Amino acid sequence: MEALSALSVATAVAQFIDFGTKILSGAREIYCSTTGLTADNKTVELVVGEVEAWCSRLQNSNTVSARTPEQDSVCRLSSQCEELSKELLQLIKRCASNATKSKRAALRAAIKFKRHEGDRYRLLNRLKECQQQLFICVQNMDRTEFKRKFRRLADDGLNNLDVLNKKLDDIHRSLKGSSLPSDVHSLLNGFLDIPGQALAESRILQGLAYASMHHRMEQVEEAHFGTFRWILDGQIPEHKLYRERFTEWLRHGTDVFHITGKLGSGKSTLMKFLATNKTVLDTLNQWAEGRKLVVARFFFWRPGTIEDKTIDGLLRGLLHDVLKGCQDMIPTVFPNQWKESLMRDWRLDYRVRISKEDVRSAFDRLLHSDQLYSRYRICFFIDGLDELVETCHEDYRDIVELLRRWISMAPLDLKLCISLRNYSVFGTLAVDEKRLQLHELTRQDMLKFVKHRLEALEIHDHTKCDPKGIFVDEVVNRADGVFLWVALVLKSIRTAMNHENRLDMLLKRLQGIPRDMEALVDHLLCWDDSSDRISAYRTFALEDIRN
Repeated sequence: MEALSALSVATAVAQFIDFGTKILSGAREIYCSTTGLTADNKTVELVVGEVEAWCSRLQNSNTVSARTPEQDSVCRLSSQCEELSKELLQLIKRCASNATKSKRAALRAAIKFKRHEGDRYRLLNRLKECQQQLFICVQNMDRTEFKRKFRRLADDGLNNLDVLNKKLDDIHRSLKGSSLPSDVHSLLNGFLDIPGQALAESRILQGLAYASMHHRMEQVEEAHFGTFRWILDGQIPEHKLYRERFTEWLRHGTDVFHITGKLGSGKSTLMKFLATNKTVLDTLNQWAEGRKLVVARFFFWRPGTIEDKTIDGLLRGLLHDVLKGCQDMIPTVFPNQWKESLMRDWRLDYRVRISKEDVRSAFDRLLHSDQLYSRYRICFFIDGLDELVETCHEDYRDIVELLRRWISMAPLDLKLCISLRNYSVFGTLAVDEKRLQLHELTRQDMLKFVKHRLEALEIHDHTKCDPKGIFVDEVVNRADGVFLWVALVLKSIRTAMNHENRLDMLLKRLQGIPRDMEALVDHLLCWDDSSDRISAYRTFALEDIRN
């Protein structure tokens, strides 16, 4: 018992010392202050004062006559916050020292603050909870008020538009009975019809569009920095003839420019580069000779949707792009859909339905329109003609005849740049002066690409002065102009270099890789390295080379 009593006494003494220390510390802080408060209590006083003023403003901003339920909740909570704030401020004032620089007054104030510390914390906690509820209510009130105002604006907008439509109808009726000159009459009617026409144009373009329309083109990798520039500038002197031929076709040429190449030689990448390049578009504008240039793009893709690999998809995609560039042609090309759309109320979610037959008829009307060629010149970029899926109704010969028919309709105002594998059925589409074999022209581009991919890697051979240069040349030599072969092989080589970077071993691995694309895919599918197999599977899916 004596031990327990001694422990109790010691504990009490420790608590008293701690209490006394806090009292003296608080007294010293009060004595040194100019307000008779500790820094902590001074901060509480300032914050609580701001809360009280804010709550007072909230209550005054809501008149009793026009309160919503949300505003009533805010007023009740703000009133409670205000009462708690006043109570807390009164507690702080009661405990504060009235005499500055008085040690006795400071000690009394410190004792009071310590004695009422529990009351202060209790009030602060209640005020904090009340504040949190108040903030939530204010946020909900703001959200509800925003919705209410937005709905009011929408209703006002609809009413104003109804009034505007009625006024426009009145003007139309007045114009019908007016004695204005016919040209002025037509001009005014045209102005009045602009809003409805813009909506009809938008509806028809939406009816033509489909989800994967530009998906393939967006998927094609951008040309590696510096590659394919040779077709537009003089970086590679031995390509001068092909550069001049292509530039001449852009500026003055007609008919079809034909880009062929082996599987994986980079045809789609080049087509994307050309179809979006500013220099190409600027040169085509010279060919347009003051008329507006309209460029439409379509990238065939056999693994894609039905629209990506059929003539119907080609027609729909090209027609959408052309009409987007010359929207004044829409009433001529889709007369029935145009009239129907104009008759529909603008507030209805009306969707124009355009069938395959509608698209074919519209495309025919477009290319037979003299109005089109008086204002526009058209250039189509069509990639991957060989990826068209042949059916019993339409095959490669049909699309060749279709393209020829397009050119014959407007030989001076419509031209095409196409890319495909070197199939004999497409050989008659272009003469030799308007054709290039891409896999024969990409050696310098491949050198840039391979050097870039191996730039940060080391290749060792003590007997050779430039082992990396030897390896780069060997990769490009074995590629035979096929970019895809290079990309797949480099993926395999880069993985192997995690374990082995001697030149002789890398050359041995390279020489064991088939040079034919189909054999390469088989090789990678059977290879032990799982990353190589994944690359092969992707290639097989994207290129569908077995077909």
